[in-house]
Amino acid sequence: MSKFTKIAGMTVAALLLASAASAQNFAGGYGGLAITSTNGDTEAPWGWDTDLTEGDDSHDIDGKGFMGILGYNWQAGSVVYGIEGAVGNMNTKGDDAFTSGALNGTKIGTNAYLAGRVGFATGNMLFYGSLGASVARTKLPEYHEVDGPLINQANITHSGTRAALGMEYVMGPGMLRAEVAHTQYNKKTVNYEYYIQSKPEVTTATLGYLVKF
Repeated sequence: MSKFTKIAGMTVAALLLASAASAQNFAGGYGGLAITSTNGDTEAPWGWDTDLTEGDDSHDIDGKGFMGILGYNWQAGSVVYGIEGAVGNMNTKGDDAFTSGALNGTKIGTNAYLAGRVGFATGNMLFYGSLGASVARTKLPEYHEVDGPLINQANITHSGTRAALGMEYVMGPGMLRAEVAHTQYNKKTVNYEYYIQSKPEVTTATLGYLVKF
């Protein structure tokens, strides 16, 4: 082992020990509220049968929402790990702008997730990653003309995988959180007088405040 490698290893170990000694205590339960901003798209091929080869009504979706968050952390030195759940309203929507002669839209409302997370605390800050499962209640409206009557609407529940990176900063009696999460939902196919698929994929930025208890 070279002298440089030894010095580098000792330096990293010293920094980790110093960080652990000065790290804020993030252990325990917490809860709070957050606002969200979501952007993404929905794959929406359609067809007269389930091969869905007639056309493509895929479209962008976006919106701003909110969520309530509850979680629990354990801490070993500077390493923080735990479990977290949240429920909110994504309020994210979009449509295909009559691509195939009818307007097919997506409206994601109530959503929830349950995730495990692990992070590194240094001073008043926590940097973390999380991975878990998400569900979302989705409406798929269909209109045949601008401002016309609703022709069809399916109400479905998507499920998928949610991965996130974020940071928390101790501020006052709680923690300020900033996070970016990416969620891939599963495919669902609905049957009107034709078949159409819905497969949303979204990225959500979250800003919230959490209080320990």
